[in-house]
Amino acid sequence: MISLSSDVNFQRSMAVPATKEASTSTATVDVKFGDKFWTVHKVVGEETFKNANEAIKKDSAYFIENSSSSSMKSKYCSQVVRGINNSQYALPLVRIDGKTKTTVKFDHQCQIIDQKSFEHQLQTSHPALFKLAREGVETLARQFSLHNQPMDISRVSILRNYISRKGISGGRWHRDGGDYSLVMLMNDDSVIKKNAPYYTGGGLQTAKIKTGSIFSFFADEGTDEEHEYPLNGGGFAFTNNQGHLVHRGADCKYVPVETGEHLATPLEKRLLLVVMSHPKPK
Repeated sequence: MISLSSDVNFQRSMAVPATKEASTSTATVDVKFGDKFWTVHKVVGEETFKNANEAIKKDSAYFIENSSSSSMKSKYCSQVVRGINNSQYALPLVRIDGKTKTTVKFDHQCQIIDQKSFEHQLQTSHPALFKLAREGVETLARQFSLHNQPMDISRVSILRNYISRKGISGGRWHRDGGDYSLVMLMNDDSVIKKNAPYYTGGGLQTAKIKTGSIFSFFADEGTDEEHEYPLNGGGFAFTNNQGHLVHRGADCKYVPVETGEHLATPLEKRLLLVVMSHPKPK
């Protein structure tokens, strides 16, 4: 990981979160090319983190067994979307059809006021994923002090990146389609374990938009950095429209076991992505 240029406590001038789980969302602050960008050391509560991962593991067989199927199914989510190079599958917890708007309003502590209404808008039937979505959204709101404000949520998705012996490419440089983003690593297949494969790389890369980029984003040479995800529920929060920051996932390299059989199930880099914006004037 290339260290952030600033590693100071980011102090909020607004109300301090009152709950134990909320108080774990400490952050270090940085500004990159005019956009805000910092590490969030704890995105959701430990119990929420554990239960959500257990739910996803039980759901795995539904879309690993037949990766060539054009219609992917999930046990707990009503939609599965194929992503990069058939090695990524997204479980959108809010609709991403471009027509349906998911709007919430936060109180003075950046908690969702009408939690029942929010849950009814989610595309999942699992209580652990309800909590994961809610806590992820509220953490993003706290990071940018969105107290007492209505916000449009464009993405709350679980991204499942499957890493075979070929590894995976991180994808193109881009900006998320919203004002604010939060991304969290949900699992630890990058951790070296005895007699088990693991992967290297796979962090979040940031860079400055190359001058002249219009329809596709490119990075200015020499500006890219790779940031390693904190384990056990850490991630990054950043803005998408205040400066010239672009990002992408870093390449992942599969590291096999020197002796023993190849793991039948591919490794996984599992992420939670939350994106939200201020409502546009009518």
